[in-house]
Amino acid sequence: MENSPNEMRELRRLLRDLVALATTPAGWVGRNRAQIAESVADVVLHTLRAEAVYVCLQSPEQIQVVRSPQHPRFDDEIRRVWPESAASLRVETITASKWPTALRVAVQPVGISNDNGFIAVGCSGSQFPTEAESLLLSVAANQTAVALQTASLRTEADLERHRLRDLIAQAPAAIGLLTGPEHRWVYVNNNYVRVTGRTNASEFIGKTLRESLPEIEQQPFLKILDDVYRTGKPYFGREMKATLNRAHTGQPEEAYFDFVYQPVVNSRRVVDGILVHAVEVTDKVTARTAIERLAAIVESSDDAIVSKDLNGIVTSWNPAAEKIFGYTAREMIGRSITTIIPPELEDDEKRILATIARGMRIEHFETVRVTKAGERLEVSLTISPLRDETGKIVGAAKIARDITQQNKTERALHTTERLAAVGRLAATIAHEINNPLAAVTNFVYLAKQRVVGDDVREFLTGAQEELKRISHLTKQTLGFYRESQGARCVTIGSILDSLISVFSYKTRDRAIEIRSEIRKDLEIYAVPGEIRQLVANLLSNSIDAVGQAGRIRIRVSGSSSFNGTRTSGVKLTIADSGPGIPLQARSRLFEPFFTTKKDIGTGLGLWISRNIVEKHHGWIRMKTSTVPGRSWTVFSVFLPANSQPRPTVNIESGVVGVV
Repeated sequence: MENSPNEMRELRRLLRDLVALATTPAGWVGRNRAQIAESVADVVLHTLRAEAVYVCLQSPEQIQVVRSPQHPRFDDEIRRVWPESAASLRVETITASKWPTALRVAVQPVGISNDNGFIAVGCSGSQFPTEAESLLLSVAANQTAVALQTASLRTEADLERHRLRDLIAQAPAAIGLLTGPEHRWVYVNNNYVRVTGRTNASEFIGKTLRESLPEIEQQPFLKILDDVYRTGKPYFGREMKATLNRAHTGQPEEAYFDFVYQPVVNSRRVVDGILVHAVEVTDKVTARTAIERLAAIVESSDDAIVSKDLNGIVTSWNPAAEKIFGYTAREMIGRSITTIIPPELEDDEKRILATIARGMRIEHFETVRVTKAGERLEVSLTISPLRDETGKIVGAAKIARDITQQNKTERALHTTERLAAVGRLAATIAHEINNPLAAVTNFVYLAKQRVVGDDVREFLTGAQEELKRISHLTKQTLGFYRESQGARCVTIGSILDSLISVFSYKTRDRAIEIRSEIRKDLEIYAVPGEIRQLVANLLSNSIDAVGQAGRIRIRVSGSSSFNGTRTSGVKLTIADSGPGIPLQARSRLFEPFFTTKKDIGTGLGLWISRNIVEKHHGWIRMKTSTVPGRSWTVFSVFLPANSQPRPTVNIESGVVGVV
């Protein structure tokens, strides 16, 4: 089974540390025991990422070195817990009242026994030491023993160098040794030969970096090497690109490496060489490049691209998401995605996360989301599982497209098609009813001539008026003449009384109280039939809304409106005690075919009313309350005085002035 990227990175780090530890005695040749103890403490502190290190080297004199900036009493506790004669490899936890935390301490003897002393390393991590850390500590102790032996037996220095070279030759990293100001190679292992596309170490030995690798970018390497020579400090973890001739392809190929440059110090404590070791990370860089390209696409996308974990917490939020939903990335990252989900749809989010957790993808799911300003948007979602480097599902990636305007356009087109169909149907019906309408009109006229009672004559007169209105509507529907030809001065009060009489049979049966108040009834220049239809639509809606024993108040008064210039006119107010209009229906009241009266409504009444008002240069507004016990609805209409109405557009166009 392949190792995960995390495991590979940890392995590469371990290999680099092992190589670094394996080569340390080469830099300690000629040093005394005190200098070696200081170097060991620094190397172990860096390599094991420890919090405290205690190095104790025995005979001929006892040398103690402590590196514990966070734990100043570390050396006291080590002396108390581990006597010099009892040092052996074990792990215990030691505490002190003044310490911030308890430490787990691993102790490793230097050499085969504890005759040479021991190294104690402390760390507050609960898993310390891991197998890798135990291995590194063991290598450090062994290399300390090698350095001590080298210090006391300088005649064996060459033998130790050969031993180290054998170790380096077997290391999985590419390793080489450069010496002198010209940076000439004195050693390269087989891995270095392989990754550079060469066939033999002889292509390096005795040659400078420029002579042996002319194809690489020289300047960055040379600067780093000069800095290491000058400062005597190692250089860690620089990722660099090289164009190499691969032996297996014979073609130039870009490769990426993580480099470590370790100074080699002679007996005079002068840097006279640099150990170079490199681990190839080309695959990692290629993957990162792909991620960077993907990130650029996400940043420039017009669609909102968002990621979240399996608890619904947002982990990324691109600029398009900021633009569409109004929240910045800083506001949303770390926050629940339900921030933009309407309360009634939050259960959908639970189902989405459950689906994603099973590894399933959700294609083109249309739903509603809410912006920071409270606006509801219609969106199309595509949601995919988000996996970590091991393939485990850790969240979801979501692409959201705002389709609000697209859906509005589609609905408008659909409405236009329906209106055209209604127009054609209305024209056909109007044509068919003309003949029976004429006959009924004649019968009413004849009955009126012969009737004796005044009350019956009054009813017949009312019937004649309604028949005239029906005839007027059929002519208008058929387009026999333009509606503006029938405009004249009219008052709303004169129309109102007859309409209340017409609806009396509805209000009487349901005990509905209608109270009208005419404060100021100014004349307006309008088409009487249209104003009658406007008032009839509003009054009919109120009667349907209030139910049994409801109340309706009608008021006609003088008013004015400001639209660039102040205009005087008449204001009609119709208020009822009905249940009010639900919040979700208010924005669609004046749309054609929208109705809250499922069984009896056509959805055209308020739409027609608004067209009539706008045709006469006025306005219509609504206020409502749905609070139980205090519910009501008020429609207000303003019509300017002496304003010439605009001509009506033919019904076949889909925009109907009056039906």
